[in-house]
Amino acid sequence: MGESLFIVTGASRGMGAAIAEQLLSPQHVVLGISRSINSQLAATAKQRGAQLEQWPRDLAHSVEVADELEAWLRRVDAARFDDAALINNAGVITRVGPMDEATNAELSAALRVGLESAMLLSASFIRATRGWRAMREAA
Repeated sequence: MGESLFIVTGASRGMGAAIAEQLLSPQHVVLGISRSINSQLAATAKQRGAQLEQWPRDLAHSVEVADELEAWLRRVDAARFDDAALINNAGVITRVGPMDEATNAELSAALRVGLESAMLLSASFIRATRGWRAMREAA
């Protein structure tokens, strides 16, 4: 039986860290993409014998991160995976309140991380894994 690949955005804290932690097991490869590295998550992975890679990346620069993910996926040995999933969890929360009270920069950042990065990462994931025998899912 092969391994499972999970790519989780926003994996350094909050719900993303909880998702990544739940996925840490010896038969799973977890790639966390977030602005910082979570040392506790790394320690948990080591303790469980899990394969964890963490990329400290700002998804506000989503084109570059999506291109990097696509290149990385094209280099991995696809035959080792029975399934692969991209979990788009990252997001930026602006101040709570009416939209006209947020600055244009705040709204733009929220859209870049919450919408643009999810679309670009999903497209890169689908393109790079199209020929894989693994079951694939982008969420």
